[in-house]
Amino acid sequence: MTGEDMVSLAEILGGYGQNAQSTNEVELGLREKYELAVVLAMSVLQLHTTPWVDECWSNKDLYFAQKRSESSPALCACIQKSYDPPKVRAMSNPELTPVMSRPSVRNETIFALGVCLIELSLGQTLASFQEEGDLGPDGKRTILTDWMIANRVLKERIVVSEGDRYSRTVHRCINCAFELLDPSLESADFRQAFFDNAVMPLKDILVDFVK
Repeated sequence: MTGEDMVSLAEILGGYGQNAQSTNEVELGLREKYELAVVLAMSVLQLHTTPWVDECWSNKDLYFAQKRSESSPALCACIQKSYDPPKVRAMSNPELTPVMSRPSVRNETIFALGVCLIELSLGQTLASFQEEGDLGPDGKRTILTDWMIANRVLKERIVVSEGDRYSRTVHRCINCAFELLDPSLESADFRQAFFDNAVMPLKDILVDFVK
């Protein structure tokens, strides 16, 4: 399958321009969004130790086949990673924040999942909700910008549009609130807590939706 046959979640959300969403053939309805949310959560759980899920993954790493026969985009989703050197990646994405410089984010991989859950729910990139108050005194993004946007959008929009279960799951992901001291997916206890409090709620939401 060629690159022309693939479209990223960022493109679907309009992450690469105002016309990006109208030029692809993948549509995400409510059911597809919930299905994809489950797929992403399970991917984080199962692939976190592999090269396929980078610690700072994002909507730019998730791709869909544009021409597909499956009933849901979640069935043809795949993660495609580039392996550019860090300096090249930083130059191509100047807003990328180094992993070790965000003390407000306890687990980057799970935070990225929380961001994608927000983006799937609202059909927009997290950056599209950026406000002046999310920036530093110099008007530039800071190490707190994404975390501040995510928490504000969670309270102002996700709680209202999605209800308790989805919003609680998003909260746990962006704040890594799983009631354990070591927020590492290397820990079996933490993986179990993540499964119980993130994966299972998303599965339950999907099951209830398709009933």
